[in-house]
Amino acid sequence: MNISVVIPAYNAEGTISETLNALLHQKKIPREIIVVDNGSSDKTAEKVKEFAKTNPSLNIILDKEIKKGPSAARNKGASLASNNTIAFLDADCIPPVNWIEIIDNEFSGGCEIAGGTYEGLDMTNFIGSYLNIIGKASFGKREAIGARVEDNRFLLGGTFAVSKSLFFKAGKFDEEMRLGEDADLCKRIYKIGKRAIYNPELTVVHDHREEFKCRFQKTFSSGLLEARFLKKYYCTGFNIFFFGGKVIHFNSPIRTQLYFFSVINILLVSAIVSFFNKWLAMLILASSILGIALKVLNITAKSGVRVNLFSYIGILLYWTLERFIFDVGRLCGSVKYRVACI
Repeated sequence: MNISVVIPAYNAEGTISETLNALLHQKKIPREIIVVDNGSSDKTAEKVKEFAKTNPSLNIILDKEIKKGPSAARNKGASLASNNTIAFLDADCIPPVNWIEIIDNEFSGGCEIAGGTYEGLDMTNFIGSYLNIIGKASFGKREAIGARVEDNRFLLGGTFAVSKSLFFKAGKFDEEMRLGEDADLCKRIYKIGKRAIYNPELTVVHDHREEFKCRFQKTFSSGLLEARFLKKYYCTGFNIFFFGGKVIHFNSPIRTQLYFFSVINILLVSAIVSFFNKWLAMLILASSILGIALKVLNITAKSGVRVNLFSYIGILLYWTLERFIFDVGRLCGSVKYRVACI
């Protein structure tokens, strides 16, 4: 099994043993497991050494990376990999028992990059449940993504595999990025003409333990990142994004990205129209609210997760608030990067 698993670990003493145990019980065992301790202040390294000692059947390599951030740790692990297929797994993720087997099957068929999504471990936690629903609804069946660099879908850094040659050809992870480094790498891979394979069977259980404040900070930063990507990767032109991922492109001298159902855009258009016709403004606002409600209903239905009315209302309100924060981030990013990401 010519697969090297790379696990960046920072203060992961509470989860790393379970992650390694999941790799121990794979149907097919990886040839090597490289754990990169990213300057942990807890007993992460001790836990890895203890697991390696009690499970000699696994070839576990423990190294360290002083530079902070998952990008630097993953790059360090990739540089140590002795196999051409590198599977990245986070230290708080639990892969299914056939995770390595599926990766091997994908790459045996000529694939160069493949991955899945996350499933929430703590389903009693609202954020864990919410991210579980969003993650399952973001993709459907197995499919190729990234036909164009404008494709906003990307593989998650905590569960994806890539050929070592393609990884280094694309320029590795950007070590200056603390968020969105996986999306950034995928954009560069799309740009050189390679498509990624999303396979739902590569979905891992992720230990989501975020607080609302942390989640909102990440959402705002994701909005900033959207504007950064518009300047860095998208061709000069006017791109309109609709629900469902449909994109309409027009030639334009300015890089412009318009989200048709942006929460801020809806409020702004309704406010402007209200100066001329209050009834029309109310109709725009009401129809937009209905559209958002149907969008969230479609998300929950597509995820396959059963929710009651109260849970649906909670998801609807949280999704709307999160989109508003994301839109604020995009507007701030537009000013920072001198683009029109609205």
